[in-house]
Amino acid sequence: MKYYNAIFDSYLSQRGKRYRDCRLANFKKLTKAHLDAVEKIKNWLADVQKHFDAGRGVILFGPAGTGKDHLITAVLVEAIKSGCFPCPEYEATPKNEVVWANGPTLFSEMRDAIGSDEREADAKAKYVGARLAMFSDICQSGNKLTDHQRQTFYSILDKRYSRCKPTWFSTNAANRGELSEMLGGDVADRLLGDSLVVPCVWESYRKPLNELGQSDD
Repeated sequence: MKYYNAIFDSYLSQRGKRYRDCRLANFKKLTKAHLDAVEKIKNWLADVQKHFDAGRGVILFGPAGTGKDHLITAVLVEAIKSGCFPCPEYEATPKNEVVWANGPTLFSEMRDAIGSDEREADAKAKYVGARLAMFSDICQSGNKLTDHQRQTFYSILDKRYSRCKPTWFSTNAANRGELSEMLGGDVADRLLGDSLVVPCVWESYRKPLNELGQSDD
């Protein structure tokens, strides 16, 4: 149990402690769309070990503020509990089991490595070698990856795909078409593949500014 808790703690050290208590049970299910998304995830989790071993991804898309990162963190919790991260007898602490990055984090690391093939290879190796790679908002809605960013991200995804390593991804893209526009068709195709694709298309949980109790002065 200590090893499995350490895996989740390692994720939180990258993602942030705000996500510590994210579970399927406490996800706010306000509409049929919420219920359908959670049911789809639960059905997939029934065979999570098989999906994980086959390198199948999880893709959540929809507007900002709809709880995608809550849900994908909850999926990670269930994967850990289901034994998707076996504890090596010789390892007291997990090493490179789960890596997480958003666009600014990933591409700043790659930018810092420019000019040295060795440093760039090392930067990519962290994401290629992890048992599970999780990415959030690699590109913001309405923007597009540069050619270099697209090539970098595709090379990571392609190596992971070839090695049957799962990649999980959340994005503010409204649909698959917008995802292709943002990331490039080749990257989107490699991500989607035989992944679980969950639309999170409902109103944001975040209150708009005009509902925050501002005075009329």
